[in-house]
This record gives sequence, structure tokens and C-alpha cells, in this order.
Amino acid sequence: MEGFTLDTLASRIIEVPLLGQEDQTVEIDCSSLPEDASELVEILTNEQAGKDYWTKFAREYHIRGLFNQALFILSSALNVLKDTESQCLLNANICSIYLHLVRHAVWKKDNAARDQHLQNVRTYLEAANRLNPKLEANVLLHGIYRILLNPLDKDSLENSLRCFDFVLQRSEGNVFALMGKARILYSRGNYRGALKLYQRALVSNPQAQPDPRIGIGLCFWNLNMKDDAFSAWTRAKELDHQNHFVNTYLGLYYYDLAFENANSDRFLQYYGEALQYTQAAFKAMPSDPVASCILAGYVYSKRSLDGCVKLANTVVQNSFSPSLIADGYFWMGRAYHQMQNYEKAMTCYQRARSVEDRHLLSFLGIGQIQILQNDLTSAKLTFERITEQHPKCAEALIILGCLYASEIKIDFTKPRMLLDRAFNLIGSSKIPRVVDSDLYITQARLWEKEDTRKSLSFLQRAHDFLKNAHITIHPELLNNIGVLNYHLGNFKDAKDYFSVARKEDLDIDPEILLVLDFNLARCEEELGNVEKSMEIYNKIIELQPSFSDARVRLCLLQLANPQEETFKSIRHLMTNDADNLEVRAFFGWYLSKQKRRPAEDPEVRHCSQTLRHWHDDIYSLVQLGNAYMRQAREIRAQTDKDRGKRQKLYIKAVQSYDQAIKFDPKNAHAAQGIAVTFAQSRQFSKALLILSKIRESIKDVTTLINIGNCLAELKQFSRATEVFETVLSMTGGDDVYGILSCLGRVWLQRGREEKRADFLKESLKYSRMALEKNSENTSLQFNVAFVQFQLSELIYTQPESSRTVEDLKFAIKELDDSVNIFSSLVTSKQPPYPPTDIEQRVKMATNTTRKRLERALQQQSEYEAAVTAKLDEAKLNREKEKARRMAEEEALRKAQEERERELEEERKGMQEEVLQWRKNQEKEIEEELSVASDADEKHSGRKRKGERRKRKSSSKADKDTDTVNEDNTDDDEIPLSDARNKLSKKRRKSKRVISEDYTFDESDNEQPAESTEGQGKNPSPSSPPNKSFNDTHESENKSNNKGEGELDNLFSDEENEPSPSS
Repeated sequence: MEGFTLDTLASRIIEVPLLGQEDQTVEIDCSSLPEDASELVEILTNEQAGKDYWTKFAREYHIRGLFNQALFILSSALNVLKDTESQCLLNANICSIYLHLVRHAVWKKDNAARDQHLQNVRTYLEAANRLNPKLEANVLLHGIYRILLNPLDKDSLENSLRCFDFVLQRSEGNVFALMGKARILYSRGNYRGALKLYQRALVSNPQAQPDPRIGIGLCFWNLNMKDDAFSAWTRAKELDHQNHFVNTYLGLYYYDLAFENANSDRFLQYYGEALQYTQAAFKAMPSDPVASCILAGYVYSKRSLDGCVKLANTVVQNSFSPSLIADGYFWMGRAYHQMQNYEKAMTCYQRARSVEDRHLLSFLGIGQIQILQNDLTSAKLTFERITEQHPKCAEALIILGCLYASEIKIDFTKPRMLLDRAFNLIGSSKIPRVVDSDLYITQARLWEKEDTRKSLSFLQRAHDFLKNAHITIHPELLNNIGVLNYHLGNFKDAKDYFSVARKEDLDIDPEILLVLDFNLARCEEELGNVEKSMEIYNKIIELQPSFSDARVRLCLLQLANPQEETFKSIRHLMTNDADNLEVRAFFGWYLSKQKRRPAEDPEVRHCSQTLRHWHDDIYSLVQLGNAYMRQAREIRAQTDKDRGKRQKLYIKAVQSYDQAIKFDPKNAHAAQGIAVTFAQSRQFSKALLILSKIRESIKDVTTLINIGNCLAELKQFSRATEVFETVLSMTGGDDVYGILSCLGRVWLQRGREEKRADFLKESLKYSRMALEKNSENTSLQFNVAFVQFQLSELIYTQPESSRTVEDLKFAIKELDDSVNIFSSLVTSKQPPYPPTDIEQRVKMATNTTRKRLERALQQQSEYEAAVTAKLDEAKLNREKEKARRMAEEEALRKAQEERERELEEERKGMQEEVLQWRKNQEKEIEEELSVASDADEKHSGRKRKGERRKRKSSSKADKDTDTVNEDNTDDDEIPLSDARNKLSKKRRKSKRVISEDYTFDESDNEQPAESTEGQGKNPSPSSPPNKSFNDTHESENKSNNKGEGELDNLFSDEENEPSPSS
């Protein structure tokens, strides 16, 4: 607080009561206490003052920093006050002073004093614990002692945590216990738990010191709630303006905020605020390590390297935090690094790592020093360890990637992967970060040979970066972008970049200008502006006569319309610049296009001479292999000697290709040469395997054509057709006859293999299409005639059931056409085969094949006529059989209808009989009831018995009547008379009810059995006799099954299932 008010000044006057005089006191002003406390101790001893007065004066001396006098007062009190409570309290106060001295010793790096003070703490703390081990003050002091004894030891911290928990169990609002436990949780990274404890301490005592708001702000900061941390620290600053620690934290807040807005206009404002708070903290306490560390970074940015070393040394000398000490050594090493004192810089970086092994910045500094000392191997190992410990460190990934990219013979996979990881980390970072254009250029160089598009994208990003940063774009970068566009076939874009590069810098190097002009001429050449490109080449040759590439391109363009001067220019170019490999390669290509002499091939001689001086010239090796293979293919192996000679040439070709692959393992042209050699040796599977791997490397269609040929030879005709169709879609103009011829050959092979005439017709179609594209080509004419001949042969060999007369006529027509073509080829100037061979084929077609086709045509006609007659006869028989079946079905249908009609009539008659029987039954019942009534009148003495029998008979009659009614509801609703209730019991027992579902014959109702009243067990006349019905039904089953079947069918139609008799 700033000064004292009147109240606080009054409170600092302590009144000591005089011994034996209760009303009189001695007033002692604490603001003017003597430096020697002996007189004060004498007064307190003589007046026998209580323990509170001894501790008050000790605290006053403690506040003024007179720790020895405070200890003297408390030690004297121990000798005077002998009661247990006073002894315990005084020992605890002495421990607290010694703990404060321990902290001072730690700040001053005085390890001897620290150890001595810790020993004194232990002594007095044990004395206090002997008196009252459960006193809260003693437990708190023990917890603090364990923290100061070894702040990094987990066991010590756990012991301290138990002490604080013990106190909190007894006193939940103890501020010291809450803050002590919060500090332990904070050191363990449990920021949320520490935050809750700091907040409880603040609620318990808002005026507590040290201020819990500082701890609250630190917890908020680590929870990434930086605005809340700023609010907490600001409030602590408002309550205590002299607290320089709060200034340090506020400076850190603005320092972080400034770098979050590094690309904003607010950067300077925030950075100024950070410096203001940090400088205030540093002025209040020059030994503050945090403020010194921040200022060290600021001074380094101002290139005041000596001041940076001094501030960093302050951090190292006054900090007790390993991370702060490591930061101090880092800034010291960085300053020496900038001074180019690499030995001291390396020492400082290594000390920082010895204090904190995972200190990233010091580790990076060590690797950079190793690079500067040209110890690249150690540097790679260092940065490898950094990427393992800190996989999200983009700087380490970039440096390591560049180190691997700088090697002469490298595998580009690893540096590409490292740089890609770095770019991904930078792109996903929340803090805006800038990637240097050189990194994009490096990545483009690594991808140039494998992925031209990706390489171009990196160069384009470098171009955009420089353009957005308003940095001058060098012509070299524009030229490289144009070259990659040229390789991708974007000739218009490439031309634009070359044009911009020529205008970008007026002070451009003349050599670069010539390169740009040459590239521009190449673009004009590809765009079809041949005259303009030749003009540029001539201009380049005038400016630089030794520019061989321009001369080569000019000669190549002049070969389109060759003149005598053109050949002289080529010879002159070869004579004057024979050591230029580009010139020699062009001259070798020129010789390959000339007519070769069988005795000595000039192309082979030229390539051999080149390889004699430049044995690793890949182009010459591949060209020599091509020359050997061409010679081998031209040899017609008619004898064993010729076959041996051809085999030797193939071996020489493979040796040349193999040598080229040794110097360039990714040379696709040499690999394709080996594959073609395998194909010539009938090893198509091996050839196909190689061609499949290089199909994406060689941009022309030759690889696909070779793949199609191999597939055709392996009898994978569908895939071969797909490949040639793809090539046909990629090729335009009149030079597609070769692809069409290949398609015709594939369909021919497939047709001959599968014996399918439609496939040969497809082959004939493609062969004719090829001939239309180049009608003068005798080889294509021969192909058409040969396919026609093969088609005729195949149609002839087919069985009679698989061909028709029209097919044979078509075969004869095609055979005649093929004979005409063969005959014309015999007399042509350049026949594809010897004329004698073609004449023999004509004779065979005329004398043999045609006659066989004519005989086959006659046989086919007879066969088809016989087959037609058989088919007509079979058709007639089928129609007759169909008519007969229809007549039978009609007769059956009519018989069924007649049968159904008869059954319907029969059913109706039966229903009428049943109805008549029911009427008879009702009549009998009425007669019986009448007789019963007369008998009752005559025998009145038997009235009660008759009434009882009448009731029973009535009940049984009702039941039987209901049953009859239910059974008859489907046919007729015939109400019965209520008089049925008067039947006798005997007659009711013998009564039977016939269900409507019961099946019976006409004989069941012809003569119903007569009934005699009172005949014992004989059936009642009111019900049909069951037994007689069953017997009659059984006899009819034996004698007339047909009648029973008809009745069963009738009732089955009426009901789903026949019901049993009731």
C-alpha cells in the first residue's frame, strides 16, 4: 500500500501492560523500533508479557527485513515462556521465518545457506510437532517445508498435499491450505482443480496475500481463457499497484496478443503495452527473471547483443524455474550465435538442454550451429530427434527436408514427405505463418521428375507469394513455370510466361535472354507458327553463333522441305560441334532416318563412336539398342545361321538397354526396348509386365500399341481391343491406319481362335477402314485380301447347321475379291511378299478353295431343302395334334357342363324332399301333442306326473327344435310350432336331428319308418332311423359308387368340408 493512514499508524503502536500495575502500560512505536532488539526483549521479560506481544514485535522486525532480530525475540521468548501452548506457537513462528530465509537463499542461488536454513526449519518444526502434532499451523509449515525441500519430487509434493488436505478437513476456509494445495495441482497440470481452490481462497479472504487472483489468472491462461486471465490480473493490479509480479503477467498477456496480431496494425500498440508493463516490473525488481527474459528477446530484436547476454545472465542467476533458466541460456546462446561465436553459442544451447531436455529452441540452435560448422550428419541426427520429440515443429521439418534435398544422390521421397508435413502444419495453424518462396521452389524441384503438375503448382505458389508481397519476380522463376507448362502441353500459357519474363527485367542477363528466346521459339513451333520460330532461331544464331540447340532445331525444321543447304548445315554442325552431345544425338537421329547399308550401319557406327568417348551417354545407349533391334527384325530367319545372327543382335540390343538403365534406373525408353526384345522372343508375359509399369512415363502411344500387341499374343483379345480403341481415340489425322490395322489383326486372331465368322467380318471392316486411309499401301491391300481369304475358309469349315446358303455366297464373293487383290499385288512394284508366294495363294484360291465352296453351296442348298421339308411336315403334324387336343378339350368341357347341370337338378330335388319331410314331422308332432292333451283330461289323478313329464319333454323339444332351426337356416327358414315343448321324456330321448350337412341318398326319405308310442328303445317316428340310413348308405357304396360320388361332389361344392352326422 502507498503510505499509512491515521488509523493504520495508530494500530502500529503496541501497548505493553506493566507488571503489577494493571492500569498503566508502556507504549512502543513500531515505526521507530531500534535495530538492536535487546532492550525490547528486556522490557518484555521484566514485564512478563504474554506470547502475543512477543510475536507482534517479532513480526514488526520481520516486516522490516530484520530477520535476525525477529529470531532473537522469538528465541528469547522460548526461554521465558515455558507453557506448552506458547512453546508450540513460538517454534512455529521461528519455522516461518526460516522458511522465508530459505526462499531468499534459493533466489540468491546460495545453496549452503538454503541447506542450513532448511536444517533449522526441520529442528524447530520437530520441536513444535512434539508439543502438538495436530496443530494446523504445524501441519501447514510441514507442507511448505516439503515443497521447499524438493519442489520437483513427486513424493514431497504428495506429502505436502496430504498436509493441506488434513488442514482443510478441519477448516475448509483456511486460505494457506487452499493456496498450497492449488499450487501443487497447478504444478501437476490440473488447472481446473487449481482454479477452483484459488477461487475458494479468494472467497474466504478477498484481502489475502499473496493475492489468489494471480493464481486464478495463471489457471485461466493455461486453460486458454486469456481474457479472463487478463481480468483477474487487472483486478489484482488495481488492489495493489506495487505488485510487480502482476506487471510481469500483464506484459506477457500483451506480448502474446501482439504476436497473434503480427500482420495487423495493432501489433505495435500491443507490443508497446507489453514493453511498458515489463519495464515497470523490471524497474521494481531488476532481478525478476520473467521480466528479464522478455526484455532479452526485445533487446535481441534491436541487435543489442551485449545487452541481451546481460539480461539472459540475470535470468539464469535469479530464476529457480528450469524452463526460465533454459530460456535464459537460449537467449544467451542466440546472441553469441548472431555474433558468430559458435563455440559459446553451442555451449549455451547445450546448457539449456541439460536444464530442460525438451527445450525446443535450444535444440534447433544446436542443429543450426552444426550446419554452420558443416557437420551435416550430426545436424540430420539432431533434427531427426527434434521431429520425434516435437512432431508438430514445422521449422525442424523444413530444415531436415532441405538437408535431405541438398544431397547429390538422394531419394526424393523423404524430403518431399517432410516438406509436405511442414506445409500442412503451417496451413492448419491458427497463428498466421508465412512460408518462404524458396521452400516452394525446393519442393517443386523435388517433384519435377515424378509429377510435373505438382511441381508446377509449387512454382505457381512461389510466384503468387512474391506477387502478393510486392517482391520482384526473377525471370528464372517465370522461365521455369513456362518450361513446366510446355512439358504439360500448355503451349499458350508457356509462351505467355516466357514473354512476361523477357519484359519483367530490362537489365536481364543476355544469356538468360537467349534461353527465353529459344523457349519462346519452341512454343511458336508447337503452336504451328513455324516461320516465326525459324525467324527467332536465326536471330539467336546471329547473336550467339555457338548456340547449338538453336541450330539443331533450325535444321530439324528445314528437314520438312530438305534442300542441299540443309544437309550441308547438318554436316557442318556435326563437324564444328562434335563434342556437343545434343548435336551428336540429333545427328544419330538423322542417320536413323536414312537408308542403311547392310554391310555397315552408319547409325551403329556413330553411336559406338559417341560411347567410346562418353560411355554414360544414355541417349546413345538407347539409340544403339534400337539400331540393333531394327537390324534383327529386318533379318528373315530362313536358316539356322540367320536365326543365330538375329539372336546375337537381340542380345546386343538388350545389353545396350541394360547399360542405359544402370546409369538411369528410371529410363522408360530403355525399359521399353527390353520389353520389345522379350516380345520378339515370344516372352509376352515379361514384356507386358514391363510395359505396364512404364505406360505412364512415356507420353506417346507406342507403349500402348506394344501392350495391345502383347495382349493379343496372350489371347486376351478383349483387353487388346480396348487398348487399341483407346489409342484410336487418342490418335487423329490420316496416320491412324496403323492402329486400324492392329485392330483388324486382333479381330482376325480372335476369329480364328474361336471359329467365329462375325469376328472375321469385324476384322475385315477395320482392315478396309485402314486401306481407305492409305489406299496405295500394298501391305494394307494384302491384309484385306488375306482376311477375305480366311473368312471364306472359315465359312467353308463350319458345319451345315451353323451356316447358310447366303453365307457361302458371301464367302465366294469375298474369295473372288481377294483373288483380284492378290493378282494386282503380283504385278505391283513393291509387293509385301514375294510374288511367287502370292501367285501360289491365288492358284489355291482359284483351283481349290472356290471349287470346295461351290460344292459346299450345292450341299448346303440340298441340306436346307431337306431341313425345310422336315420343318413343314413337323409343322403340319403339330397343327393336327393341336386341333385334336382342342376337340377333346371341347368335348370334356361340354360333358362337364352337362354333369354339373344334372347335379344341380338332383340337389334341388333333394332339398324339396327335405322340406316335405320337415312338414310331415311338424304334423306328427302336432298330432302327438293333441293325443297327450286328451290323455291328461281323462287321467286327472296323474296330473302332477304328467306336468313333470310335460316340462321335461318341453325342455328337450326346445333343444331339438333349436338344433333343427340352426341346421336349416342355410336352405329354408321354416318356423316350428311352440307346441313341440310338450313332448314326452321317452320320445325326447329317442329323437334324432338330421343335419343339413348329412349326406344321404334318395332312398332315405322314400318310406319313413312308422313309430308306435311306448315301444321302448325303438326309434321315435319323429326322427329318421339312423341305423337304417347307415346300412342303406353302406350298401349303396358297394353297389353304386357312381351315385355316391355324384352326391359327394354336389355337397362338396356347397360346403368347404362334409360335416359328420348329428
